[in-house]
Amino acid sequence: MKETRPDWYSIAKGGLGDSLFTEEMKREVGRIVEQPRARRRSGRWIAGTALVALCVAAVLLIIPLARPDSPAPSPAVTDEPSPVPSPDQPLPTPESPEPEPSETPPPPIADSEVRLAYESPENHSGVYPVETDRVEGKRIDKASVRIQRTIEVEGTGSFAIYVREEGDSQLYAGMEASGGSATGHRETDHLYEIGPIGELVYADDVSVTPSSAFGLSGFRIFGPCGANCVVNVWIHFEEETPGVPISDFRLNAHAQEVDLDEDGIPEVVATETFATGKVQIYKKFEDRLLFVDVNEALRAEEPSAVVYEGSQRIFLALLPDRTLTYRYGIREDLLKLTDESSVETDLDRLIVERAYDGSKSLRLEVDGEAYESTWFANETFSVGTYLPNDGDKVLRKIVLTDGFTYTTENGSASLTFKAAGEEDLPELRKEDDLAIYGDYMGTEFTGNAPYNRRDYFIYDRDANRPICVVLQYAGDSASVVRPLLLAIAANIRYIPEA
Repeated sequence: MKETRPDWYSIAKGGLGDSLFTEEMKREVGRIVEQPRARRRSGRWIAGTALVALCVAAVLLIIPLARPDSPAPSPAVTDEPSPVPSPDQPLPTPESPEPEPSETPPPPIADSEVRLAYESPENHSGVYPVETDRVEGKRIDKASVRIQRTIEVEGTGSFAIYVREEGDSQLYAGMEASGGSATGHRETDHLYEIGPIGELVYADDVSVTPSSAFGLSGFRIFGPCGANCVVNVWIHFEEETPGVPISDFRLNAHAQEVDLDEDGIPEVVATETFATGKVQIYKKFEDRLLFVDVNEALRAEEPSAVVYEGSQRIFLALLPDRTLTYRYGIREDLLKLTDESSVETDLDRLIVERAYDGSKSLRLEVDGEAYESTWFANETFSVGTYLPNDGDKVLRKIVLTDGFTYTTENGSASLTFKAAGEEDLPELRKEDDLAIYGDYMGTEFTGNAPYNRRDYFIYDRDANRPICVVLQYAGDSASVVRPLLLAIAANIRYIPEA
């Protein structure tokens, strides 16, 4: 029997468009599906027709949802429309929540024992203030230069500090040429030019001192070249060229000669303090001069710093959240982490509260040298300290209106006691090279010669009358004079009431 198709069939066959799939259509489809299968062939046709109808109905229901001008249903919790995926676009996956920012991990610290890997300065990728090329003194006519100062060295001869031309500011150092002997004293008309040694305005601060660095007997010439700028030149003599100064090691940094590993041969510790403290160690291995970057070894690069305290022979790694103290190993090229309590001087405060016990003398140990020192009292503040009284470190006492000052015989540095009224204090700036001391107040930099750097420490045993202890020196000579000043300050004693 031929079935009559409903009126809506032709409409559905061409697509419903904006029309809806009505209840009449649904009932008709359901009726056809439920009809008994009278004949096998017609039953198959009916089932196929029903299946096609259902598919068409489902597609027609979905098409309106995919039309561009038909809004998609919104989630229950937001007014924003949800994106509708296209056939060419995969279904969106829920975005993972952004992880909470974690705290910055603390900087790594070095091990309790840090083995030092010495290397050649020329092969290192970093920039360091050292020159190691060999330079022989060049013989020049003494009359061709303008000598500013002559330094006599007993048993050796004289050194000339000069400029090449009138009006020049660059200082040079030269050694008077003798009759072919490194120890001759006969004055001649010639010099052996050694090289640049600072600026003219610092001519009075140039010094020549005996040296045994790296086991070579010779001399070290020191000269300032500006604020926090210094030149160190080491010279020695060789049998092949008698009387001619040879330089194969120069540093544009503060330096100390110290036998770190106690093998009888001094190394050189170089310190840079432009922004943060940087320290290198230079050491001879047979005929090779090698070095190690201590900041790198202790993982204390910027903004951290390293300071070498020569008076205690310790290296301080100043990290953002801690201070680590290291000592060089005995006959071992390594740095050992030490307990701060094992350090002789209290690292929390430079000036420890101690009473004067009546001793008139004391031996100060500074950079491996011993200085016999004598007690001097400051009755104005009821304190005193021990001042060296031998060699070129002799100090003299001067009375000031605001206290006492103790200064070296050549006027290169001084230690002053002053009343600590805040209204009288200058503007101070904390410097990394003294940050280890809890009683360090700050530093004043001035353009006044000869003391362009003044370090202030507070001594507040008497809370009603605190004292400022001021260390004054040329900033360029910090490595030379400051260790002694720190040792003197560390031995300040208060005078008990009778």
